[in-house]
Amino acid sequence: MNRRNSTPIQQSFLRQYQQAVLAFSSLLLGLAFVFIASAFMQKDEAATKQPEDVFRVCKWITAPDGTREQSVKTAGLLAPELNRQLPGTIAHIARFMNWPEEVAVTNYEQLAPTEKWAFADPAIMQLFNLKAVYGNVKTALNKPGQLVLTDRYAKKLFGSVNPVGKTLMGLGGKTYTVAAVVEHPASHVAIQFDVIASWASTLEDNGIHAFPFLNNWTAQLAETFIRLEDTEQKALVQQAILEVARKSPHPSGCTDIFIQSLNKTKENTSIRENAEQDRFGARVSPPGGRMVLVAGGLVL
Repeated sequence: MNRRNSTPIQQSFLRQYQQAVLAFSSLLLGLAFVFIASAFMQKDEAATKQPEDVFRVCKWITAPDGTREQSVKTAGLLAPELNRQLPGTIAHIARFMNWPEEVAVTNYEQLAPTEKWAFADPAIMQLFNLKAVYGNVKTALNKPGQLVLTDRYAKKLFGSVNPVGKTLMGLGGKTYTVAAVVEHPASHVAIQFDVIASWASTLEDNGIHAFPFLNNWTAQLAETFIRLEDTEQKALVQQAILEVARKSPHPSGCTDIFIQSLNKTKENTSIRENAEQDRFGARVSPPGGRMVLVAGGLVL
């Protein structure tokens, strides 16, 4: 329509029409934005959701002043004892412990210090469905001296080369062999690491380390994760944990020990925060003694 030849009424109609088209376009754009944002939120929620059958052992500790704190630290012997008592009930059970100090790791050419050195049982791989980039995750932590790297950390030391079978000098200057490389865990995953060394490396007479403080009923340094064959057996596992707790030393003031699903977001967030704090101050209960705080999280 030629605006110069149009009447005022026609010009007014044209302006209203243009405004209506603009408003409708804005509405469509807004709806598209909402749809895309909703899709990303659903995707993110699905990505951060962990398996329904994975639980972590937790406990409430009551201080002398009556304040309560939730902790995820357990004795190193809890996992093998539960596995022994509940054959056929537990699909996977694993201990996981972040070393509380920075570890200098080198392949004798590159040095890559890390604050995310951990020890864990072999089942940790299946329990958290860690995806292999190189190597066999099912056997990667079976023997003393084996370790698993994340792909990000492996690149710092080896670039794009497959490092499986190569040796590293790690904690305490000990020699380790790379058994597998896995995808770096997402930030929501309950375990965060650059390196996982086999828990077998902590046992005495293995030629690597001898860490009795990780393998007794006194020190509360490990996190214990459980994956059940059937979630309906949760009550059975809960009862077994209580029975074990009654027979073994536990932190003074520990009023409740239980298993909790990793999908309980609020609780999981607070637990993760406590777990990070616990790395540098682990609770230890000497038999018959009161709870003490051990600087550095270690009992040597």
